Amino acid sequence: AETVVDVKNMKGIGFPRGTLLTFNRFMGSPISTIRFLWTSFTYIPAEERMAALWSYASWCLPSWSYSAGFTMPNIMGLINIPVVHSSASALGYGGLRLNDRAGIPKEAVNVFTGYGLFVVMMFYGILATGFTLLQISNFFCAERVKRLLESALAPPLKSAMTEITLEGRGTSTTGRSKRKHKSVHVAMQIPGDPGVACTCLLAVETAVALVDKSKTKGQLSSGFHTPVVALTGSFLAKRLQAAGVKIKATTNSGD
Repeated sequence: AETVVDVKNMKGIGFPRGTLLTFNRFMGSPISTIRFLWTSFTYIPAEERMAALWSYASWCLPSWSYSAGFTMPNIMGLINIPVVHSSASALGYGGLRLNDRAGIPKEAVNVFTGYGLFVVMMFYGILATGFTLLQISNFFCAERVKRLLESALAPPLKSAMTEITLEGRGTSTTGRSKRKHKSVHVAMQIPGDPGVACTCLLAVETAVALVDKSKTKGQLSSGFHTPVVALTGSFLAKRLQAAGVKIKATTNSGD
């Protein structure tokens, strides 16, 4: 399955202090980076880890998408991949192969940019340079880097609105071994900026949904679950819609 995330209307972006400092802690040294990747990988059920390795490998490389040209890795893929594979295994869809992508501006997808390939390769260069500089800076002056990140936080704008579109494409096999293609398009509109307001809204509504479900459906199953496993997608979606999140999903299928 392939997902292509396109985030629009991101003016007024804020960034949570804790998230920024946590990212620096995870990625600020080779040892912490390896520890972060290993703990994320071991969160995935053992029977699902080979499929997850394929997803990690495809996430690292440039990829062609029929809906968006060449695409970049979705920066949240390091979190999304273990979460999706864990959820898929728990829900009976083990063996999933996920290609988690982020689109580039459509204006940059044309024949002069190799349909986005040149832009994507520039992204890899900037990412590698930034990651190297971050590790070197933390090695020599970690405390100064920490203070700099704390002072560079952008405050959110109350008027901001985050729009996210996600394209999912997958294949399945029918009884006569025919491959059937299916695509799902999901559009979400969330009040507030994606860094602070949306994060808070989604976290709080998920927590409240857990309480609501325990009251209406009885005791929840024990364990460390992802939201979609603990709540089911439809239950969580209804809660988010009641909080002002607009969700629209359409599907297309064909042989």
